[in-house]
Amino acid sequence: MAFRIALLGIAPWFLSVAVLTAQTTTPGAVNLSSPIVQAHPAPTLIGGAVLGLADQMASRPLPPAVKGQPYSLVRTTTNVQTLGDGTKITRVVEEHEMRDSEGRTRDEHGHLKDGQFNADNVFLTDPVAQTRTSLMLRSKMAIVTHSPEPKPLTLEQQATRNALRNQAATRRQIQGVSERPEVEKLPPQTIAGVYAEGTRMTHVIPAGSVGNDRDITTVMETWWSPDLNIMLNTCFDDPRTPKNTTVITNLQRIEPASQLFEIPADFKVTTRPVSATEPPLPLQR
Repeated sequence: MAFRIALLGIAPWFLSVAVLTAQTTTPGAVNLSSPIVQAHPAPTLIGGAVLGLADQMASRPLPPAVKGQPYSLVRTTTNVQTLGDGTKITRVVEEHEMRDSEGRTRDEHGHLKDGQFNADNVFLTDPVAQTRTSLMLRSKMAIVTHSPEPKPLTLEQQATRNALRNQAATRRQIQGVSERPEVEKLPPQTIAGVYAEGTRMTHVIPAGSVGNDRDITTVMETWWSPDLNIMLNTCFDDPRTPKNTTVITNLQRIEPASQLFEIPADFKVTTRPVSATEPPLPLQR
């Protein structure tokens, strides 16, 4: 299953990354032979909504539905930047997420005002109908995109993909990022009442690789729920960038109201078919 983390101001090899995808063979086990980091294009403002990420996701087939495991939760991402004089800048982003027993999902993106969450845009997915829907609450617009069935790559597409992967490997060498991270399985723990399996991935940039007089160590820690098949808490720590931490709260394993996964009757609906294309090429480790 794919999982997503909102990353704010991340280091060079996470630059402009908003979607973190892990393909697993065993639930919660990151398959390091598969792409795990995907960059997205610059977002386009349409009707007050950021649709760059939605467009990118719409170009990929939806993953299989996770049925019979409904939930709702709050995902809070905190970004802490420490300046040279010790000043700290803290940014907090909150997201409300839910899934019903049919595997449909709803992600609410918005802002905090006076301690209260106010949704601005909502993203719906229906893995059975293979549709992604963007709801722009202020303008009452809905954009429904039909996700494509995957098509085999042509020889030209394969050659382009391999060339881009080689370029990414060259960039990693220039940046001093190790080809493979050190992976450590962490002792299981309970997060928000759910059993979770943890993984810590460590990259070391050797001294002198990027003008650094000592080693630079970046650490990413993730906690996965094999039962719900979702990512829980995460933490990305790189001394060159703000520390990024995501925490799950208010996790409830109950059935959300069915109307939350439907387009409101007073919304203007636009439907966009998408031709089947290969997913955007990831940055390879």
